[in-house]
Amino acid sequence: MLTIFEKIVIGVLVGIVILNIAFQIYIRLPDDEMREENILTVFYDDKKWGYALSELQDIDEYSGIGSMMTQFTIKGPYNFTGVRFSELFQGLDIDEGAMGVWIIAADGYNKTFTSDELQGNISVFDESGNNSGIPVELLLVYSQNGDVLNSDDGPLRLAYVGQSNCVTLSSYWIKQVKEIIFFNER
Repeated sequence: MLTIFEKIVIGVLVGIVILNIAFQIYIRLPDDEMREENILTVFYDDKKWGYALSELQDIDEYSGIGSMMTQFTIKGPYNFTGVRFSELFQGLDIDEGAMGVWIIAADGYNKTFTSDELQGNISVFDESGNNSGIPVELLLVYSQNGDVLNSDDGPLRLAYVGQSNCVTLSSYWIKQVKEIIFFNER
């Protein structure tokens, strides 16, 4: 037989266990707004920003047309939508004057872009492969031909686009962009 004291101790312990289970269930319930995971991390000096897709889509949206020139062929044209790098600079309050970026993809591939390349000062070609004077913008792309990028290319990629079709070297078209590191070129 249990004494009154032992019954009270058991009752308190059962109550604590029930409260603990209820608390564990409560903290695992989804928030009213489901939080998206960050798909992009941006670094500058000692600052770090994380972006979910919806946050990037809230930045001034830009659309343009672009094609890429590989060693053997021209692929495209594609209609891209995304964020211009000039908008990223403004949103982070970074002076884009003498700024370069280091782009890192999910598979570890990386490429450095100079401030001139960020401003669209690269070789641009027409569909025949001849040099053209079409102005281009570097775009952090999240949508291609009206659809969200597939996992092979996205969720983010880089592409140069213009208001009419422009062809740029495929080496600038980075797939699966995960990190952008801004640095001073001086």
